[in-house]
Amino acid sequence: MFGAMNVLRQELNAIIDSAYLNQPETLHGARAALGRILDLELAIMLHTYREDLLAQQARNERLATFGQLVGSIGHELRNPLGVIETSLYILRSRAGPVVDERTTKHLDRIGEQVGIANHIVSDLLDMIR
Repeated sequence: MFGAMNVLRQELNAIIDSAYLNQPETLHGARAALGRILDLELAIMLHTYREDLLAQQARNERLATFGQLVGSIGHELRNPLGVIETSLYILRSRAGPVVDERTTKHLDRIGEQVGIANHIVSDLLDMIR
């Protein structure tokens, strides 16, 4: 973009030079005015780029903070899910094969839900990597 601005400056200066070839004072004034206009445009561009950069940096910082939070929550959720999974295993092993159908159904539901929760946590942790 800055290279294009320099090319534009050179081309417009060439046009001004040819238009005011025999009028040195007007030529000088026109070149100075063009320089001020293009410098102002350049300053506006730089200001806009700076604002965009600062906004992007702020977004990146928020995303990094969000990622850290998700990572922390994910790891904290793994602990109780692990306890539930272990307790479920112990309950099933103690109940043995003579458990009624209703109890088996509830134990299976607990296992399924723990699996779903573990999958969600894994997806979240994968997403922030």
